Amino acid sequence: MRVLVLANAEGVAGITAGATLIAALGLALVTIYTTDRRLSEERDRHIRDLDHDRELADLSDLRELLDEAAVVVDQARASRHQAEIKVHMASAQGVPRQQRREYVEEASKEIDQTAPPLIAMNARLRVRLGADDPITTALRDAADHLQMMSVRALFLQWLDEDAADDDIAARARQEGIDFEQASELFLAAAAQRAGARI
Repeated sequence: MRVLVLANAEGVAGITAGATLIAALGLALVTIYTTDRRLSEERDRHIRDLDHDRELADLSDLRELLDEAAVVVDQARASRHQAEIKVHMASAQGVPRQQRREYVEEASKEIDQTAPPLIAMNARLRVRLGADDPITTALRDAADHLQMMSVRALFLQWLDEDAADDDIAARARQEGIDFEQASELFLAAAAQRAGARI
């Protein structure tokens, strides 16, 4: 009877050892699984945090660029106003051709000083936002109208002393009005994108 009890004790010890080994393996697998899941969640959280930080940095950079663009637009608006005064003076009846040329040259000079920065700013925004973004399309339209105003004004210098061409002057003024509308669209789109909260 003792032999049987020893065999049973050895069997029980073997079963216990096997069960302990299986439990240890199971615990190890559970630990590996939970550790891997925790690390995966931590990695995902870290990536989300980095993405969020990048979005905030990009928005901050875009806001600075939009601020610069708004200053350039404001300078172009002031120049357009001065150019429009010169166009009006150049288109008046009885203005001698030489004086007309001077007015037109002054108008073109006003525009020529502000159009290139406007075009350059549009290029920077196109890289950042894309060519079809409302901000870049409005700024491009503003630059185009400003340049067309200059081109239309140049026609005035060839008029005779006694001639007044209201059509050319009106078209130049219309380009100025279209410039103003495009610049307003730009400013509205930029303000919306910047998302300022007061």
